[in-house]
Amino acid sequence: MTFHDSKRLTRQISRLLQRVNYERQTDVGPRNFKLQTMLDLMHLLEHPHLAAPVIHIAGTKGKGSVSKMVGEILSHAGYRTGIYSSPHLERINQRISVDGRLIEDGQFSKVLDRIEPAIERLDAEFSERNEKGLTFFEIITAAGFQFFADQQCDAVVLEVGLGGRLDSTNVCQPTVCVITNISLDHTRLLGDSIDKIAFEKAGIIKPGVPVVSAALHPDAIEVISRVAKERGSRLYQLDRDFFVADGDTAGEFKCHGVSKSEFVFDNLTTAMPGAHQQINAAIASTVSQILLEQGWKTGVDSVRSGLKQARLPGRTEIVSRQPFVVLDIAHNGASMSALVKTFQGELSGQKNLRKRFLIATTRDKQTEEIIAPIIPVADELILTRYQDNPRGKPVSELSGTVNQLIASHVEQGGTAPQVQTFDEPVAAWDHLCQTGSKQDAICVAGSAFLIAELRPRILEWASADGVLMETQS
Repeated sequence: MTFHDSKRLTRQISRLLQRVNYERQTDVGPRNFKLQTMLDLMHLLEHPHLAAPVIHIAGTKGKGSVSKMVGEILSHAGYRTGIYSSPHLERINQRISVDGRLIEDGQFSKVLDRIEPAIERLDAEFSERNEKGLTFFEIITAAGFQFFADQQCDAVVLEVGLGGRLDSTNVCQPTVCVITNISLDHTRLLGDSIDKIAFEKAGIIKPGVPVVSAALHPDAIEVISRVAKERGSRLYQLDRDFFVADGDTAGEFKCHGVSKSEFVFDNLTTAMPGAHQQINAAIASTVSQILLEQGWKTGVDSVRSGLKQARLPGRTEIVSRQPFVVLDIAHNGASMSALVKTFQGELSGQKNLRKRFLIATTRDKQTEEIIAPIIPVADELILTRYQDNPRGKPVSELSGTVNQLIASHVEQGGTAPQVQTFDEPVAAWDHLCQTGSKQDAICVAGSAFLIAELRPRILEWASADGVLMETQS
């Protein structure tokens, strides 16, 4: 890539960020969510979304990890595989990759140029109706479809952006659908109950297309089962049709299926730690079994090698072991609970560690549910607000919630962690460095936007101190 390419892409992205972007704002525009707009755009581009078989992945938590795992398995099986995911952390290029290689600046710029005439045509139609034009996410999704078609991908792994039923990615015609675990998130847009959110996620299920579900809540299971039955889709349900079990060797596990599809993938390990990542790996393994039955070459060898390779920045990303530092984009109660469990598991057997959590949250999230799993574990809470996105929760509001939760914890006989507040993430991280020791165990979490701002600085620190672990670019 050249300096010119990077500068040109920067200008193009700058213009895109002036559009409606629900990752940076919560107000819904006049058009709200409509799939027809995306279908019209795909028609003008001559249907790049139909160029390759798609594995379509929705869910509240885990869909990014599952997408990466499925993509690596397919690549290791010899298929040219595109992965589309969101949001990005440091670079927008992280949303679009082929066989693990991010789209280059020059390629990204050319794709945006290529789809520009179709965008202008639809924008003109919206303008005539006094409506806003195409959204940021619609355009980036279209760019992903077009790039994968241009690259002649054999398969595309497509991660839903928001919800599922009306998400821009839902114009695809998948060969397998996936719904990871479901919990309360984006309640203002998706609904304030598990069954309502499950209905939105289940909107990706297509008639006759098999679906893999790791939903655990009874209400979510009921909704997904009903929709799958209505659409004649074979449902593979976690803990009914496929299972995670301990392996024969310490650190290994297996995924096995029963019912109409009996299979065993054994001697599995994951690059990303935690029991929740083993469940994600089981989902990916089950997808591989379904593809195998459809004639794909996704056998046990590609599953094992793919899972070992699958890493994502900011997903249970262990940057250093001494001091222990982990980064995670956990941003709701369920994902934070899973992260805290993994955090404690990674520290098992180590004594006298000072557990320090650096946290920022988002205004429209359930802050109490995010913070509650941390309080009984933390020795210190460092609170801040990310700067590059206006949705960050003010430190004063976050501090108020934290103090209430600590007071309740103390009333029940618990110990109060220390609380520090900093207006900016960099100052919060510098505090950790200046007051730190090798006996610290540090967890940075609460929002993808926080990880995006701090990850480069943390990696630079780890590299300079010679403690940097293997990470994903």
